[in-house]
Amino acid sequence: AEEALAAGDRTPLELLKLRCAKDSLQSELEDTREETDALMARRERQAGRDMSTITRLTQERDELREDGRTKKRRLSEVEDELRQLQAERSALARSLEDVSERAKRDQEALMREVGDERRRRDAELKGLRQDLAAAELGSRASSLASDGPGSEALGARIAELEGEVSSLCVALQESAPERELAQQLRQRHALYEEELQGSRQARSPVACAAATPSRVVDVRTALLSATWLRLDVASAARLMATLSKPQELHRHRKRLESFGKDAAKGDSKTLAACHDLLKDDDWFARKTAIDTIAKVANQGDEAQLSLLYRHLEDSDIFVREASVDAVMEIARPEDDVAVSKLSMRLADDDCFVRTRAVVGLGRIGRKGDKELVSLLDDMFEDGFVPVRKKAIEAAVLLALP
Repeated sequence: AEEALAAGDRTPLELLKLRCAKDSLQSELEDTREETDALMARRERQAGRDMSTITRLTQERDELREDGRTKKRRLSEVEDELRQLQAERSALARSLEDVSERAKRDQEALMREVGDERRRRDAELKGLRQDLAAAELGSRASSLASDGPGSEALGARIAELEGEVSSLCVALQESAPERELAQQLRQRHALYEEELQGSRQARSPVACAAATPSRVVDVRTALLSATWLRLDVASAARLMATLSKPQELHRHRKRLESFGKDAAKGDSKTLAACHDLLKDDDWFARKTAIDTIAKVANQGDEAQLSLLYRHLEDSDIFVREASVDAVMEIARPEDDVAVSKLSMRLADDDCFVRTRAVVGLGRIGRKGDKELVSLLDDMFEDGFVPVRKKAIEAAVLLALP
């Protein structure tokens, strides 16, 4: 009975403990559920944000892929254009070589013809001198005494005119006359031959000798007229200088052949000599000085660049062209002053100066410069084909990133 009573007392106590444990577990379960709900809510919000981020990144990826495909197509088009331009340039180079070869052959033929013409004229003058000598020997002593001073003056005049004819022949040889000029000279020579034959048949030796100066003057006039047909105003001025002092000018240019060839980079003495040479009246001397500055001066030398900027407006086209190339060699890339100076040469009267200016802008111009690209776009309508070709190449170089 006592044991049963003790067992009955423990049962309510255990039930109470179990109820307390149950309440505690339910409380923990509710806390766990709340934490789980909060965690799920946070996860859902994070998932929403991640989904929006994934969507945005997917759109950016698609845009980048499309942009990449567009740039790839553009690059392919540019490469095709460059290959086409290179093919055209190669074709032009081959054509230029063919034309140069033909011109060289024509020039050699013309030189031979001019040489033959000069030899014929020398033979004619020699015959005239022989006629004059025969006339003097056949005259009477009294006639010789009276006409002696006149004959000496006549001989001096003939010698003077012969010297002028020789100078003109040398000038014609240096100016490389074309076939039309040689044909014109041959026609005039044929006319002079006919007149000479008629004069020899109709006149006595003394009369023929008296007519010699006028005939030599006619030859000189013919050579002069044929020479002026070949030359422009600037070349005519140089020709007059050549006729007046041909040997001196030849020696002067001969000395310039080795000027600055062994000079070191940045050699101040050579550059100072170039500055003095730029004051020369001869265009060849100024061009030699410009070429030497381009080879010797250091890149970015502002003193040399300022000097070259002045000679971009030189009166001679060869000096201007050499100055453009020199600025292109010495100026640093993206030099705004150099780019501005070369841009002004796009309006030069000479097509070759414009071509070199376009090439220089493509080399030292700033990438992506819209104003410069616009200037090059305007050169697409130039009347000289090489200018248009080089303008396209330069615009492509500046437009590429």
